[in-house]
Amino acid sequence: MVTANPFAPITMTSLLRSLFPSSRIRLPATARYLATTAETSTSADAAPVAESSTSPSEPAKFTPYTRRAGLLARKRGMTAVWDQDGRRWPVTVLQVQECQVIQHRKPHESSPHLHGLQIGAKNKHWKKETVFMQGHYRTKGEGVQPKYRLKEFQVTEDAVMKVGSWLSAGHFVPGQYVDVRAKT
Repeated sequence: MVTANPFAPITMTSLLRSLFPSSRIRLPATARYLATTAETSTSADAAPVAESSTSPSEPAKFTPYTRRAGLLARKRGMTAVWDQDGRRWPVTVLQVQECQVIQHRKPHESSPHLHGLQIGAKNKHWKKETVFMQGHYRTKGEGVQPKYRLKEFQVTEDAVMKVGSWLSAGHFVPGQYVDVRAKT
């Protein structure tokens, strides 16, 4: 589901609802329809999570083999939730701060089917950036600001997004497995 404000705060309850859909927490009607088109939903209310850069008017057609971009997040702490059987599940709370697509790289000869998407997180003031990196951000167009963190993700062609697109926690779907990496 695409929201108008990419910086809208995500409440703990909505985060827990998306992580544990089978728990006692009641889901709002809008949360039930967060799904990719790979999970071919027949509901007319279902909305795609992201759109492909090939045709902005058509929703993205994800397959089970689609490699999508990740997000950069900050760990805010730990908590726990309980399921219907009374089991306790530890939960890590992550904060996604102003994630944006900075650059799109075409496929290289070594991997002709994978595109590169550079994702940046947390806006940085222009004066705190080096002249070289200021030029990097200025060539990307309006709306792209300097970022504190940059990371490039290898994605398939059907998961390519436009430069300047905002990413939020809605990029993932409930029940999706994620690979988390961190500095120690």
